[in-house]
Amino acid sequence: MGYVTYSFKVKRPNPGKVRHLLAFMAGPWRRGLNFCVEQAKQHRPRRAFDLHPFVYLHLRERLGLGAQLAEACRDTAYEAYASHRARRRDGGRGRVPHWAGLPALRLNIPRSLRLSTRGSQYWAEVSLGPREVIRLRITGKASALRRVGASGAPHGELVQRHGELFLHVAVRVPTAVPPARACRTVIGVDLNVTGHLLVAVARDLAGKVLGTFWAPVGRLTEARRRGRLTRTGLQRAGRPDKVRAMKDREARQVRAYLHEATTALIRWAAQFPEPFVALETLTGIRATVRASRAWNRRLHSWPFGSGQDMVRSKGARQGMRVKPLSGAFSSRYCSRCGSRATRRSGAAFACQRCGYGLNAHLNGARNMSWRAARYIRAAAGRAGETTAERQSGPEGKRDEERPLSSHNVSLQWPFRVPPKPRTLVRGS
Repeated sequence: MGYVTYSFKVKRPNPGKVRHLLAFMAGPWRRGLNFCVEQAKQHRPRRAFDLHPFVYLHLRERLGLGAQLAEACRDTAYEAYASHRARRRDGGRGRVPHWAGLPALRLNIPRSLRLSTRGSQYWAEVSLGPREVIRLRITGKASALRRVGASGAPHGELVQRHGELFLHVAVRVPTAVPPARACRTVIGVDLNVTGHLLVAVARDLAGKVLGTFWAPVGRLTEARRRGRLTRTGLQRAGRPDKVRAMKDREARQVRAYLHEATTALIRWAAQFPEPFVALETLTGIRATVRASRAWNRRLHSWPFGSGQDMVRSKGARQGMRVKPLSGAFSSRYCSRCGSRATRRSGAAFACQRCGYGLNAHLNGARNMSWRAARYIRAAAGRAGETTAERQSGPEGKRDEERPLSSHNVSLQWPFRVPPKPRTLVRGS
């Protein structure tokens, strides 16, 4: 199952009702979330309901939350705590979550949140208590509102962003993802910070390369560099408000770029029969890499997880099997002879044993495609078959006997992707 999140804007809200709603989000709701997380830290529950006896009475009697909001507060806090614990187990860092400002308000459908229509208008009724019902008019696409109404979504979230109120509803979308043993095409994906954001190689299980995919990141890197220099000057001038506004704008630009690039990748991958998309497991990458100050800043500010989550969710909706595989040393092995006696300088990769040289990101994507092929054969019970590969790549030059066809995505500001990319697949 996949998820699609629909966002609706609250249109011309009543000022008094909005003030009351925001006061509730910044007061009892925020304090309840922080209290639940502290109790989870102390008692270490294994599921959300294990936290119930330690927090429910406090939320109901001390903070005045209704029954449904108390349960939603407990569940929201537990999800954040469980995510923190999972990140720590994988070698990540960070403290226990703490909410400040205006956290998103989770509302149960239909008990705390009801969606209704009046003619051509759409309304959301938010229930904060037995006698506290706030009616808000929401706007959005009529088709999206109809899908949300008929989806049976369990809850929605009310969020304030840039002074505006938005209602987010996540809807489950059924997907038919084939098992790994049924896949006929493997696609290795290399996610980077410099040079190219995404590099992918598609090949069949016999080793024949079907095409490559490139998504550059140079324009975005340069825009982020200029923005960092501008924010440094504003910080020295004592303008923290401008600095925050620029950071928010840059975050939106990065997310828009990731959406456009991953959408183009999935559209390109959909041209192949039964694709299996292999991503690199990047867990703990920030905890293990130590480099210069500039490189650390670039590495720690790049949303690797968001990009991979987008590929997983969009691929699942297209019926693709997307699987993170071990990416250890994928950029160090030679994709032609499998040797680790290699050298890399920036984006240039060279093998010291066979003399093969190519783009380092392309080399990593090819190695990931071979690892995906091994995974599929193991899933199909054919792991013992004779293959033309060593540690990370094939023997000989069968992969290099013919030039590669490639699909280069030129993402221009503001990153518009054509509805159907050019078909540059071998044999088409």
